[in-house]
Amino acid sequence: MSLIENDKSMKKLLLAFILSGSICEASFSQVKLITSFSRSFALSDQTVTVGNVTTNVSFASMVGLNVGVAVPLIGNLEARTTAGYYLHFGASRTISNGNSSTSSESFNIKRLSLGLAQRIKLGEKKTNLQLNGGFDFNFPGALNVKFDDTELGKLSYDNSTGFYLGTGIGFMASDKVELVFGLAYRDAAFDIASENHNSSNLSNDLIDLNADNIELGLTAIFSL
Repeated sequence: MSLIENDKSMKKLLLAFILSGSICEASFSQVKLITSFSRSFALSDQTVTVGNVTTNVSFASMVGLNVGVAVPLIGNLEARTTAGYYLHFGASRTISNGNSSTSSESFNIKRLSLGLAQRIKLGEKKTNLQLNGGFDFNFPGALNVKFDDTELGKLSYDNSTGFYLGTGIGFMASDKVELVFGLAYRDAAFDIASENHNSSNLSNDLIDLNADNIELGLTAIFSL
C-alpha cells in the first residue's frame, strides 16, 4: 500500500473517530431522566389455604416506583431503561362459625426494564401518543405469610424474565418536563426456589406465583 493510500486511510479513520465522538456527545446531551409511579392490578387471584381457612390473594396488585434514562435513537424513537421497586401488601379477615381469623402477606419485586418507546405527534399540539414495549428482568423478594399473627415462614422464588407492552398520552408540562399517563400489560411469573414454613398446604398453593398485571402509571421525563 502506498503512502498516499495510507494517508487516505488515516484520514478516513480520523474522520470516523471525530464523527463518532460528535454523535456520542450529541446523544449524551439529549439523554433524558425518567421517574414514574405506578399502580398495578392483578389479572387473577391465587387461592391460599391455611388450616380450614381459604383466602384469595392478588400478588400482582402492587405499587411501584421507577427511575431511569431515555436515549434518542432515530426520529421519535427512544431506548429506555429503568430500575424499579414494586411492593405488595395484603390482609384479609375471615369469619367462620362465629370465629374470626386474619391473614396477611407481603411481597416485593426489584425490576430492571429495557425497551423502546415511539412517540407519535397528535396534530400541532404539545401532546403525543406513545407506544412502548420491552423486556423485564425480575428479582423477587421473599413472600412473607402470616395467619392470626403467626409467622408461617418465607417462600423464596427464582428470578425470571418477562415482557411489557404499553401505551400512553404525553404532553409537555414545560420546556424541560414531559408528563405521560400510561397503561401497560406486564407478563411475570415465578417458580418456587425454597421454602421454610410449618404448613404443608402453603407450598402446594404457591409453587407457582402468577404476577401478570395491568399497570397504570404517571411518568415524568426530564430533559437535561
